[in-house]
Amino acid sequence: EIEIQGPELLRSGTTPKNFVKALNLEGYPNRDSISFIKSFEFGKECKTFIRGTLRYGGFRVIMRALHQLEITDSTRELDHEAI
Repeated sequence: EIEIQGPELLRSGTTPKNFVKALNLEGYPNRDSISFIKSFEFGKECKTFIRGTLRYGGFRVIMRALHQLEITDSTRELDHEAI
């Protein structure tokens, strides 16, 4: 079992995926993949299971910047009049 803490996901969990070079994709793991083994009906023969998300290259950099600016903080209320 591999665990990557939320704040570290966009820094160390994201890796380039070069299987379709024309798309410039990067991927990062989704949380709690183990619980989905039954949902996908994989039997005991499944030795490795990774569930993840693919995004276009640059997504990680943009999201980290938004986190640093606290724009993604759901506990913070934005003043929409000021925008």
